Amino acid sequence: MLRSLIRSRLGTRLTLIALLAVGVTLLSAISLPAAEFVPQYVFTDLGVGVAYGVNDGRQVVGSVNTQAVVWGTGATAPTYLTSLGGTHSEAYAINADGQIVGYSQTVNDAASHAVWWNGEGVPTDLRTLGGNNSSARDINGSGQIVGYSYMADGTTFHAALWAEDGARTDIGSSLGTNSSYSYGVSENGRMAGGTRPTWTSWGTAARWDSSGTITSLPQLAGAVHSSANAVNDSGQTVGYSVPVTMVHSAVLWDSAGGATALSTLGGQGADAYDINNAGWVVGSAAASDGRAHACLWIGGTVFDLNSCLVTPAGSTLTGVRGINSVGDVVGSFTLGGQQHAFLLTLQNEDPASVPEPSTLALLSGGAMFGAGLLRRKRRI
Repeated sequence: MLRSLIRSRLGTRLTLIALLAVGVTLLSAISLPAAEFVPQYVFTDLGVGVAYGVNDGRQVVGSVNTQAVVWGTGATAPTYLTSLGGTHSEAYAINADGQIVGYSQTVNDAASHAVWWNGEGVPTDLRTLGGNNSSARDINGSGQIVGYSYMADGTTFHAALWAEDGARTDIGSSLGTNSSYSYGVSENGRMAGGTRPTWTSWGTAARWDSSGTITSLPQLAGAVHSSANAVNDSGQTVGYSVPVTMVHSAVLWDSAGGATALSTLGGQGADAYDINNAGWVVGSAAASDGRAHACLWIGGTVFDLNSCLVTPAGSTLTGVRGINSVGDVVGSFTLGGQQHAFLLTLQNEDPASVPEPSTLALLSGGAMFGAGLLRRKRRI
């Protein structure tokens, strides 16, 4: 009797294991068709101005009539940020805490200095690395601020790293050139930018790791210039490359440094300005009509954002400058002869990371069947 019971229970477990193995085999063999994901956006005209950055709270920063501004969550009227006393200022990026960075001219427009605005809009002059001018271009959630500053000689500029209290670090220059700059910083401290002999000369895209070590990024074949604009936590970096024909190509560099030219919308030329941690890239690309259109690259697919709007914008969206972690984007377009800022709010999710319902049903069904069989056997 005991031997029979042992054989019965052993047989039950072997049967259950076999059923699970069959289920795994079925899952690996079945290729379930998936509809292509097409992002859908709600368009908001923010009025006259330019938008450069957006955080996950959908606060947007940019400028209106050469003055740095922020659009609060849900607002279409901007709030002007206090300058350093000069006439011109720009706001380029905003983090989750509402801290903003950019630049402002000083009193009597004597110089342009990098600025950090706290969550209340109060400015701090980040000053320079010895020269007359500097600019802050990005800030992460830890308060690391990146940009560039001219040096004391007045012609050389270096990538700079600032803290919120104004403490600044000269990231320096290497790769055999005299100058460097940084346009983007990831949440884990990677930086993207480039190096070049002078501001008006050709240069090479570059990436810094979180320790400050700089690496030159390879150019596309035939390119004479490249620049990196943004980097995410995994090291994916975006920017552009320029050949002798002067037609820009949007570029995605992977974490190992491999360069890939991103697709256009049927025309010639594209630029990539920002990337989030999901790997979504935004910028502009030439369409078949020769005009630049705002676009989004997801994986190997490029989307014309003008075709992804729930409601039309009334004019062609020509460029996107920023994207947040949830896929909302900001940029600018021309309406009635004036440049307007816009916010696109994502309405749907990419299902690629969500298991298919049929897959879940097959897994749970197989497990329930096996468990039921085991329970029935135990009652023998």
